Amino acid sequence: MVSQKEDKTSSVQQLIANSRNQKTKKIVEKAMPALLFSAAIISILTTFGIVFTLIFETFEFFKRVSITDFLFGTKWLPFSGNEPLFGILPLIAGTLKVTLIAVVVAVPFGIASAIYLSEYASEKTRRTVKPILEVLAGVPTIVYGFFALTFVTPVLQEIVPGLKLFNALSPGIVVGIMILPMITSLSEDAMSSVPNSMREGALALGATKFEVAIKVVLPAALSGIIASVVLAISRAIGETMIVSLAGGSTPKFDLNVTDSIQTMTAYIVQVSTGDAGYGTTIYYSIYSVGFTLFIFTLVMNLLAHYISKRFRRFTSMRYMDDTVVMKRMTKRITANKVWKTLFFLATTFALVTLAVLLYRIVTQGIDYLNIDFLTNFASRFADKAGIKAALIGSLWLMAVVAPVSIILGVGTAIYLEEYAKKNKINDFIRMNISNLAGVPSIVFGLLGLTIFVRMMDLGKSILAAGFTMSLLILPVIIVAAQEAIRAVPNEQREASYGMGATKWQTILRVVLPAAIPGILTGSILALSRAIGETAPLVVIGIPVILQFLPNGLLSQFTALPMQIYDWAKRPQEAFQYVAAAGILVLMTVLLLMNSIAIYIRNKFQKRY
Repeated sequence: MVSQKEDKTSSVQQLIANSRNQKTKKIVEKAMPALLFSAAIISILTTFGIVFTLIFETFEFFKRVSITDFLFGTKWLPFSGNEPLFGILPLIAGTLKVTLIAVVVAVPFGIASAIYLSEYASEKTRRTVKPILEVLAGVPTIVYGFFALTFVTPVLQEIVPGLKLFNALSPGIVVGIMILPMITSLSEDAMSSVPNSMREGALALGATKFEVAIKVVLPAALSGIIASVVLAISRAIGETMIVSLAGGSTPKFDLNVTDSIQTMTAYIVQVSTGDAGYGTTIYYSIYSVGFTLFIFTLVMNLLAHYISKRFRRFTSMRYMDDTVVMKRMTKRITANKVWKTLFFLATTFALVTLAVLLYRIVTQGIDYLNIDFLTNFASRFADKAGIKAALIGSLWLMAVVAPVSIILGVGTAIYLEEYAKKNKINDFIRMNISNLAGVPSIVFGLLGLTIFVRMMDLGKSILAAGFTMSLLILPVIIVAAQEAIRAVPNEQREASYGMGATKWQTILRVVLPAAIPGILTGSILALSRAIGETAPLVVIGIPVILQFLPNGLLSQFTALPMQIYDWAKRPQEAFQYVAAAGILVLMTVLLLMNSIAIYIRNKFQKRY
């Protein structure tokens, strides 16, 4: 009798528990889409914040300076005492000179490398070379700037008569090296997506591989190649640290590439590291320059998006000239071998550049890399200088950036891939994320300075810098997480639904575990970019020399790239070696993070 009562009691308790679980499931299922949508809205708010910041502060600038003088003036002399001049054409000229040189370097070498990897290289060679190019793409720009100043410029001075220490030629070449992997990787992806049937048809007609590449593959992949070049140009226009270190600070409206110049980004850095007070005309001028830079890069990004979308169709075989097969075979085979060699040499150029860069840094910095260097604070004496405060500060920064960016990024990706319906709002979110990825990092610095440092009154703290860096790398994490979630087979979702799981349970227990390799890999690579970024920290006003360690999220701090930037600018030769030692520490941290990403990816790929 007692046992029957206990059975009834437990049965009633189980029913109550099941009823509560069902209510909880319904609440969760209704709440999660709204919560994830709010994460996705952050990207739109970021864009609105950038536009609002730039327009509002630029409007304040134009209250004091004529917009006509700004747009058409040929002299930029903001520090000239009683009569400052704010004609932006010299800054635009400096930016375009560097960009043009970079394009001349990057486009032929990048496309030639892409042709070699796509059409000539073996699978083993492709698997080896592409990760090396990715390493080259992941080198922080402060390292490229140091390389341009201490190696490329002295070499060019031996070749080019009259080349000054600061000039447009050296940073232009190094910016070209920096964007080369982008052109190579995106162009190779576009060529690899051309159907093999088109290649086989041309080869069956008697064409050589070179003729197939030039007359079939390149025309078919032309939209992707052009888009890659446009995106690379946008990246070159927004480059900051290379031109700040190696370009100089003399705005000139001319075509001379051997003399000192100043670009739009370099001017923003100059004012940010100077003593221009808040509310002055010089202070507002960095926003007007930033707004001009934002318009330049936005137009380039929209153009690349339009090209990719408008011409996303394979062209027909009409690009293969039938008369080619009638020519003498020996001459064509010889030409094929010559071009194959040239394409291989173009690919080797990037690899040799990486080797020279690493060799130069190691030989310069290895003697200064010791325990004292790691445990000392910064000093005005090179032999006593250390990186302790910068290293600890970077770790504090990552403690903010990692959770904020990963939570928001993965949440946005889940919403877009699992919940978002086809409508204008969601389409705008997707397009906005794509455009944010192309916004120069220094513009995010202006956003952080206005919103987090001043409006939210966080000061030059870890929290302000962490929020700024999180928004900077957010688009990268979103895209990587989207690709990882999209790669999970629908059969796994359907099997989960068939067993009675709800949508959120399926996402949490099936989709996310299967997508972990791609999510973690993309997140760690994005964090690697954040730890090596300098420009946003410079604009926010993060100090360089600190004799104490952070004690909280609102504490002041310094970071590895900031410390390296300060050392690299100093005229004493000894500090060049100290900067190289700092770069070795930074590169070691980045290598460790990338190795962890590869390990996690390989481990989880085997499991799932």
